[in-house]
Amino acid sequence: GGGALPTRVKLIDNLLDLVDELVVGGLPAMAFLAACGRKIGASDVPAPMVAVARRLMAKANERGVKVHLPIDVNCGDVLIDAKGTVGGAMFEVEGEEEEEEGGDAAGAGGGDDDDDEGNDEAGGYDYDGEANEVEVSATAGLPDGTHGFDIGSNTCEQVKEVIERAQTIVWSGLFGVCECGSFQGGTRDVVDMLVAAHDEQEKAVFALGGSTLKWMGHFTGNEDADGPLLGGGES
Repeated sequence: GGGALPTRVKLIDNLLDLVDELVVGGLPAMAFLAACGRKIGASDVPAPMVAVARRLMAKANERGVKVHLPIDVNCGDVLIDAKGTVGGAMFEVEGEEEEEEGGDAAGAGGGDDDDDEGNDEAGGYDYDGEANEVEVSATAGLPDGTHGFDIGSNTCEQVKEVIERAQTIVWSGLFGVCECGSFQGGTRDVVDMLVAAHDEQEKAVFALGGSTLKWMGHFTGNEDADGPLLGGGES
């Protein structure tokens, strides 16, 4: 997941040499969906990133890695970022400094904020637009004029099935724009799944990246995490 496309596609490229299954969320999912010919609404993913996603899909196929993309998305008609409603593009400008481990949603972005307000931030700001959950398939997708901001409930079930099959899990990047209360659900559900996988099933679970750890801390009540929050089980 996450929102810094160049950084995330490099990570995905590396992971494809190591994993059996790969779940793609956040802004990278929009690039992958576009590469598969899916409608992504107003999520204006740069053409070079779509081309990179297409190449990574081919690499995954060559290596026998099963790639899981969102099958439904929570979208909205008003563009947002980590701080609230915006009027400009939701993508980082090439050349600007990226957050080291920023993570954001299936369509827009956040990242780490040095002025973190702790528990006050955890609830998220209110969304000013209309939010809907829509199917994403060969015949359906995001309506024109909408942006994908979180994974949907069916995608969460898909992620749960992948987690149940896995023995070692590495997670980096958020599934939604967690700074907005309307688009926290996907990431919150995945956090619950990973905690259960670690605590109840003794699986090795590693959460990596500043935003990933921060929001996992918000959702679990452990605000002091400064490293992989869930390490353990047998690898």
